[in-house]
Amino acid sequence: MSPVFVTLVIDTVAIVLPPGVKVPPLSGTRETTDTETGAVEITGHYDNLFVKVNEDHSVFIQGSLPRFLTGSNLRMLRRQGVREAVEKLSGAFSADPSLAKVVRLDVAATVSLPRPVPCYYPVLGSASRFERVPYRGGVLYRHRTRSLTVYDKGRRAGVAGHLLRFEASFKKRVNPQFGRVVMLSDLHEPGFYEVYVRRWLREYRRISKVRRHVLTPPSGVRDLTWQLAAVGLHAIGGEPVVSDMVDVWEMRRGRRYSMKRRLRELAAGGTSETDDALIAELDGAIERAERLALAS
Repeated sequence: MSPVFVTLVIDTVAIVLPPGVKVPPLSGTRETTDTETGAVEITGHYDNLFVKVNEDHSVFIQGSLPRFLTGSNLRMLRRQGVREAVEKLSGAFSADPSLAKVVRLDVAATVSLPRPVPCYYPVLGSASRFERVPYRGGVLYRHRTRSLTVYDKGRRAGVAGHLLRFEASFKKRVNPQFGRVVMLSDLHEPGFYEVYVRRWLREYRRISKVRRHVLTPPSGVRDLTWQLAAVGLHAIGGEPVVSDMVDVWEMRRGRRYSMKRRLRELAAGGTSETDDALIAELDGAIERAERLALAS
């Protein structure tokens, strides 16, 4: 089955507008006072966006750009869609997008895969400098400045299909992470658009892939012994490592040949073909999502 791609690009953003912008009428407004500084803040919502007006009259805004523009974040925005969302947001707040500082940036893709999404979780291993934890039925990789999330978007959105979502969230220190000051107007600029799309793929590639060695119901004691030997061979480094040991052991040439043949047989039967297929399906879907985004 060929994957059907929903597409990739920005979902949630958080920005800070300078003082002097026009704040449209908000719903659910509340006034709060910071107990430590005494600063007064006004919070509320504009459409799906959370808005906070600080005492210095700067404005913090956070929310999903696709949902703001189209009412849903299932189908993500490509570059032209990002431009339209930025223009709509800038118009609502009478703000210059080149003066709106980005303080959070979530880049995501939803892809359709041939198997139920939870089938892919076991092949997702560790990621350097991230903590891997279960999260809301999916997998979360935590870091102090960003996170990576994999989950079943179809189930969460209540739609049919095996829809896997991979999301890279740059939640703190956005400027150092991208090596530049990031403004709202940059999000649809071709050069920076390519930067964050490629960065999204690099974050996915941080996650190691696990090829499990799975025991199948044995036909007897001999079959069980064979399967355990195959798993043990993999655990100590695989056929090349043990083959090198056999080369230096003292034995007849015929016995050495027989041992190496047996090692090759064990190695061939030791890796789960199902896991190899899962990894290939997932890698292929993610990589194609990046290519489609860059072609837009």
